[in-house]
Amino acid sequence: KTLSRSSRPVPKLQSQGITPRKDSSRIGPIATCINLNTFSLTRDPEPWSVPTLVGCSPDIIRPPCARGLKTTLRSLVHLACLLVLEAPASGNTETIEIDPASSRSALTETGNERDHLTGDWGGLRTRLLDRGLHFQAGYIGETMTVLRGGRDQGTAVDGVFNAGLEFNFSQLTQGHWSGARLRGSALWLHGSSPHALAGDDLGLSNIDGYDTIRLYELWFEQSVAEDRLMLRAGQQVVDGEFATSTYAGVFVHGNFGWPSHLAANTRNNGPAYPVGVLGVMTRGVVSTHWAVQAGVFDGDSYDSLAGDPAVNAHGVHFKINSGQGALTLAESIWQWNQQPAEPARPGRLKIGAWRHTGSFETREKPGQPGELDGVYALVEQLLWRESDLPESSPQGLGMFLRAGFSPGPRPRYKWVVDGGWNYHGLVP
Repeated sequence: KTLSRSSRPVPKLQSQGITPRKDSSRIGPIATCINLNTFSLTRDPEPWSVPTLVGCSPDIIRPPCARGLKTTLRSLVHLACLLVLEAPASGNTETIEIDPASSRSALTETGNERDHLTGDWGGLRTRLLDRGLHFQAGYIGETMTVLRGGRDQGTAVDGVFNAGLEFNFSQLTQGHWSGARLRGSALWLHGSSPHALAGDDLGLSNIDGYDTIRLYELWFEQSVAEDRLMLRAGQQVVDGEFATSTYAGVFVHGNFGWPSHLAANTRNNGPAYPVGVLGVMTRGVVSTHWAVQAGVFDGDSYDSLAGDPAVNAHGVHFKINSGQGALTLAESIWQWNQQPAEPARPGRLKIGAWRHTGSFETREKPGQPGELDGVYALVEQLLWRESDLPESSPQGLGMFLRAGFSPGPRPRYKWVVDGGWNYHGLVP
């Protein structure tokens, strides 16, 4: 089973925000999402052996699509349901936030340890959390069937089990060491690959990956100045921090998590699910509405220029050298109406740039390798909020639009545009 260019199963809650938002009332027993008319366009600047169509294979592409300029508009109607099952309130008035992007995450949190499948372990999970130890575990399984075309017809069943443990040193030391966190997590990927059946270029599934048990994350983070400045170092994935949208994450297609203009133009998918890489990132909160962040990461997640995922199959093959290059990312985040006291609809704008210092060949003149770089922008906005809900509720119609561009003759895709809509809270 080969690794598709897929996104990780959506980052944990509040991973992209500057200031967490809280609802003024508890979410009901069931929340749902509906997503409509999502599209993705890609452009391949030169003839290429693998089509750039989202979710298509060589066997089902019409002749015009095989020429140098390959452009596709893919529309779909996708219904995704986020079910949040709650225990009885029992007088607990704790407010929680349900992020629409967490419907595909194996580590979705509601803010109450009792809501997990195995419960609160007789109160043990809550007591551990209060002392600074947060254990998480979750599983996602899926099945996809190719009915016609593709490389082959059939049904693929795959899944991922994700387990993590996070240490909050402020709570562990009773406030003597504030702002420090240590996180470790692991993945177990298994099953048959829908990518192997469809032959698509961008990944039908956002959880498909090389079958293995691997170390996923192992990083230390320190925040100072009342959490306005953060530094994180270690093995990490950054598709929950850079270039991703809250509203895009609910879609199962790999293109809508870690974007294609980064996954395809960097080496071996870049520092994204399901392979973590060594790196350092920092974030500075300039104001309530503005933050900037940047990072430098290992340029080859597989540690294999030939693209063999078996080399770093278990996530413990730590290797950094000049031949792999390094990926540098920088991003500015501007967001508005994020506070409960702000009645208007929340939104976010991200503008970023990246550069990979590895050696990439040109298509038309082999033997003249060079570096790759690009820019991107993303905007997301809650368009309409249900009128009978608190002003801080995320329930309603939201949209996102994202574009990336890489100049020169070396990128696999010169530009990529994707976007979509989803409705959160369709069923009361």
